[in-house]
Amino acid sequence: MPYKDPERAKQNAKERYQKSIEARKAKMREDYQKNKEKRLLQVKKYVSDNAEKVAAYRKKWGEVNKDSVADYKREYYAENKSKLISKATQYRRDNREISKSIQAKYEATEKGSLLKKARRNARRKREKLASLGRKFHKDTVKVYHSCAVMCQVTGSKYEVDHIVPIMGVNVSGLHVPWNLQIIPQDINRKKTNKWT
Repeated sequence: MPYKDPERAKQNAKERYQKSIEARKAKMREDYQKNKEKRLLQVKKYVSDNAEKVAAYRKKWGEVNKDSVADYKREYYAENKSKLISKATQYRRDNREISKSIQAKYEATEKGSLLKKARRNARRKREKLASLGRKFHKDTVKVYHSCAVMCQVTGSKYEVDHIVPIMGVNVSGLHVPWNLQIIPQDINRKKTNKWT
């Protein structure tokens, strides 16, 4: 019986095992491609029959792999940012009542109420910076008062809008009476901070 090197024998065994695994995977891939639709139907059936079990597994897997899930989400968002934003905007337009209820629930939480206060305070700060001091304050208040009266008299919702937005992307206007207009609420919400 010829003398064998034990290390070389181990290495050969590892290589044979690795080749057999690769061959098995290739065969499984080929089989999957041939029966793709059938396999997808089997998976869908299993998921629908075992919804609770699948949900528990996904939750457990997500907790164990938090870092990889976060990395994947970050990369996916970076690659598809504009598509995701337009999709979310379209969903909010199509489902206004649902969006409002979700926003109200979020604003009821501590974090949501703090964020709402921070946005309101930031807007007040911008208005203060965009005003010309106390000189035109009375005239500005008259515009807001007129808007409130219009809402009461007509029963419709009106808002005071800045013609040139005070937080516009390309240009910023002033918080002064001649830059204010009273328009219906829905038109103001569509306009957002665009100068039209």
